[in-house]
Amino acid sequence: MTKTEPPPDGLGLEGRKLWAWAERRYEIEDLGPLLAELCELKDRLEVVRASQREAKEPDPKLIAAECKLTTQFQHAWRLLGLAEDDEPKRRPGRPAGVAWRGRCGARTA
Repeated sequence: MTKTEPPPDGLGLEGRKLWAWAERRYEIEDLGPLLAELCELKDRLEVVRASQREAKEPDPKLIAAECKLTTQFQHAWRLLGLAEDDEPKRRPGRPAGVAWRGRCGARTA
């Protein structure tokens, strides 16, 4: 992905903000689809949170949806290498070689 690539169509405000932030801060090459998924998750998470704020009482379905979306968002965030608490500091992007296979649960050796 280049610095000038526009955000995908269909992203909401929060997703567009996240896309712009990621492009300003990082050079994430060839990971446009994963970044797009991260931004879509951000949009969906914001919709669920807005619904929770508007609800008069806690809705178990909204709470469950928020938990699932948050988990998916965190997973995509880590896959992009954006988590600051990751093991050694590395630049964002897809890990190469054995490190990548090990994260996917594939047996090495």
